[in-house]
Amino acid sequence: MSVTSFSPEQQAAIDARGASLLLSANAGSGKTGVMVECIVRSVLDDELPLSRVLAITFTEKAAAELRSRVHDRLLALDQPDLALDVDGAWISTIHGCCARLLRMHALSAGIDPAFAVLDARAAERLEDLAIERALADLVVEYREPAVELVAAYRVRELRALIPALHDQLRARGEREPSLAPAPPGASPGATGAELARACAAAAAELGELASPGATVLRALTALEACAAEILERLGEAKRPVLMVGVEVRRFGLESRVAALAARLGLPVVTSMMGRGLLSGTDTPPLGTYLGVAGSPEITDRVERSDALFLLGVIISDTNFGVSARQIDLRRTIRALDGAVTLGYHTYADIPLAALTDALLLRVEPRPAPPAAPGRVYPRHLPADDAPIVPDDIACAVNDLMAERGRVPIATDVGDCLFTAMDIEHTALIAPGYYASMGFGVPAGLGLQAATGERPLILVGDGAFQMTGWELGNCRRYGWDPIVIVLNNASWEMLRTFQPESRFNDLDEWDFAAAARALGGDGVRVRTRGELVAALAHAAATRGRFQLIEAMIARGALSATLSRFVAGLKRVRAETAG
Repeated sequence: MSVTSFSPEQQAAIDARGASLLLSANAGSGKTGVMVECIVRSVLDDELPLSRVLAITFTEKAAAELRSRVHDRLLALDQPDLALDVDGAWISTIHGCCARLLRMHALSAGIDPAFAVLDARAAERLEDLAIERALADLVVEYREPAVELVAAYRVRELRALIPALHDQLRARGEREPSLAPAPPGASPGATGAELARACAAAAAELGELASPGATVLRALTALEACAAEILERLGEAKRPVLMVGVEVRRFGLESRVAALAARLGLPVVTSMMGRGLLSGTDTPPLGTYLGVAGSPEITDRVERSDALFLLGVIISDTNFGVSARQIDLRRTIRALDGAVTLGYHTYADIPLAALTDALLLRVEPRPAPPAAPGRVYPRHLPADDAPIVPDDIACAVNDLMAERGRVPIATDVGDCLFTAMDIEHTALIAPGYYASMGFGVPAGLGLQAATGERPLILVGDGAFQMTGWELGNCRRYGWDPIVIVLNNASWEMLRTFQPESRFNDLDEWDFAAAARALGGDGVRVRTRGELVAALAHAAATRGRFQLIEAMIARGALSATLSRFVAGLKRVRAETAG
């Protein structure tokens, strides 16, 4: 065994492996190094199998660092086989350890083995979503009294007050906390009369200030008229459709828009830039409108609608550049950028949040209509020796999510973005507006840092050359995304529009081999069978990022991108003619 320098106190802790030991030390004094050496010495000197080692840390970051350092120490001691076993060792947080035990014995425990551990950040997001839904439902059910209540306490204060009360009641042992009914009011008597006189005196003193100002009244009148006209248009339509766009996410309106969609009973789709919206709600969209590049059923619904309600949808080529037939904007309702346009007239200064709330107040609850058939996504990829094409990646991810549950996706531009359109509707972030290459990997890391959820990242080889090296930060912060690199050694999307250019050809970089140097694991796959196996292994391996380099032949495009390119060329030809 090679020699590593330790202080006498550290060495004593390392040697005392035959009894219980409490190690107390200051920050930065080498506790992790001592733990690593204790584990390695137990394995090599005491012949203890790694599977018998249990190491519990406080954070995922600490667990990832401990695994990485044990792995590297075993490699330094020329023990590559044992180093490979580290990923399967019981080195994790207490949550990770318990989750692993439950998954091993899921049937005995009577739970779904695809469960997920709710971390603090995810819990906060769910808590915020639950409060937002509860307040929206309160306003819809009780209308003006509820509005007055929320206005009196303010939403921000209620967001802090409600969780605090909930936590206090939980601490008292209540599994499903609820407030006790309000006691019956006492007879007002003389006190009530005094209060009435005081209120009358205050109202007299305030005078006109007791009523809203002229500006507020004008704004409320315009909002009421706008909401009434929208509902009238939708009510008269034979083929209304609600399309949601990126501003719904920008202003944090997903839960309210989902409630509105349910009450309106309209078929819901997303724009391309709104892909991923409403994925975590009770009103999932039918799919994404992509014109000739997308589902013919969704394209027909949108383009034949006689009341297309564009809620937060940006009018751009990204969203509407390849429409099968021109959409008559005079027959649409466009709520965007603080204004609402119906036909030839516009209501100015109507914020999207205010419009959504006004519509919710005016739409009566109704039974949910029969669910319209949604988009059927590809499933059941054969695990054979056929070479990989982009559509196979979408199919493999759908199979994985059907088995293990939905995962958020971060995707770069290019064919990986169009491939994502064939993945089941789930939370998705992409550079849809500026189409900035190199977005995917940093966005995926930001997603895990902000939410605690493990993302799936789709990125092409050209974009990975630019920003893929940011994965080197994963070990430091305890992130472990699954990264699929679509490697065709080419700027393939550029080639589709300008095939004669030699700059489209790239060299074949071995990204899988570079993964270990960055602190993760990498594998290169060429067949569908290898892809299925690699994706299953990546999903089951936590603590280190997992990179799957999918080798794709030049010229192999996803079906969605092929349709998009053909549609765009057709539109250009018609415009030029």
